[in-house]
Amino acid sequence: MKVLLLLGTVAAFALAGDSSEERIKAEDAKLAKEVNYKKFIGETNYRLPFKTRISQPFQEGQTIHAVGQINSEPKRVDFNFHKGGDKNADMPLHLSIRFDEGKLVYNTFQDGNWSDNEQRIKNPFKPNEEFDLRVRILNGKYQVFANRVEVGTFEQRMPLDGVDHVSISGDLANLRLFHYGGRVFPNPYTAIAKVIPGKRLDISALPTGKRVNVNLYRANREYALQVSIRYSEGAIVRNAMTNNVWGTEEREGGLPLNKGEIFDLTIINEEFSFQIFINGKRFAAFSHRGSPTDIETVEIDGTVEVMTVFANRVEVGTFEQRMPLDGVDHVSISGDLANLRLFHYGGRVFPNPYTAIAKVIPGKRLDISALPTGKRVNVNLYRANREYALQVSIRYSEGAIVRNAMTNNVWGTEEREGGLPLNKGEIFDLTIINEEFSFQIFINGKRFAAFSHRGSPTDIETVEIDGTVEVMTVTVNDAVGV
Repeated sequence: MKVLLLLGTVAAFALAGDSSEERIKAEDAKLAKEVNYKKFIGETNYRLPFKTRISQPFQEGQTIHAVGQINSEPKRVDFNFHKGGDKNADMPLHLSIRFDEGKLVYNTFQDGNWSDNEQRIKNPFKPNEEFDLRVRILNGKYQVFANRVEVGTFEQRMPLDGVDHVSISGDLANLRLFHYGGRVFPNPYTAIAKVIPGKRLDISALPTGKRVNVNLYRANREYALQVSIRYSEGAIVRNAMTNNVWGTEEREGGLPLNKGEIFDLTIINEEFSFQIFINGKRFAAFSHRGSPTDIETVEIDGTVEVMTVFANRVEVGTFEQRMPLDGVDHVSISGDLANLRLFHYGGRVFPNPYTAIAKVIPGKRLDISALPTGKRVNVNLYRANREYALQVSIRYSEGAIVRNAMTNNVWGTEEREGGLPLNKGEIFDLTIINEEFSFQIFINGKRFAAFSHRGSPTDIETVEIDGTVEVMTVTVNDAVGV
């Protein structure tokens, strides 16, 4: 804050003395202050053409984001997903931005051949301007955004399993950002976000209605800051509480956003104020109305689809490994717990769909922990002939957990009683115990339903887990209690 005041003084003095040299110095200093903050987390200068191996498979809800600058006389820019590093590897996604044809083309490449189904839309990009391309994976489709505006939705024609490289090539002057992350976020969404002085919060989201609220809370759940984006009022309103009483709203600045377009909101906590940036440009400062160090959580609500959230340069829900894990040989848990009933570790990066031998005969149990990322998760128990002995289908879009099985390869009657005692975006623990006459199904440790056998209870050979889900652990054990 002191620096900003000093800059204002220097600029005013320059105008009074009419010294062009002083004015230039003042403007340079002001500009330097602004660019101290990078527009996006992870900005750097990438070598072109760009190709990178991704560290883990793409998941439902993730957004792949690239930012650069287009050449002054471009012909094409290509953006691809690859299954392997070979130049002839399958490409489940090929986006070709063709300035020479005025089109953006979507296609796939499989077994050495391009699909005949080439989909074309108008090219939304322009020469010598910013290139901001975002591809969101959602509901079996690719949502494509150009400079924050949705320009098309394309069906996923090929599974994303095995995609391990992304490439960007063509007529870009530079590439400053490549990032992928996010998931299907619940609404409202709350997370730990200790945005103390010197730290920042970055949110990318797609508004779908009239209002989006971003709330920073203190330990006592008092509002340290609320940024309320109000499309119906044409304003971004800032406010906070003192002693649990709302203060005076700050509304200056208007609304430099458009309905239905992705926005990038950055909040930086400085010693005397929050600095607020909208789409990479400084929008406002909000003076602290309480301790700047007492910031504990963030909440995002309203008519909005959250795409990514970063607190202190780390995606919320994950933390950076600051030290190698080599040599870790102990784990401790301490503090004010009444008891500790479980300690366990296991799991790996599971493919999707995931299939494994699981002879869950009577007296055995199957335990699955998983993180849903979309609308449906299926857990299938198969007989030796690949007939369904049981399917547990968790359907978030229908508010139901549907149970069914096959007899002579014909589906029977669905069982839907019990509703959906789960929340979108939250880990669930599913236990299936095979008893003599039925499967006993437990959700998060509580008995949910029984499903009577519709065939031999001993002919259970494999388990398959598919859908929009990240599997965390799978175990087959003796049924010794839930």
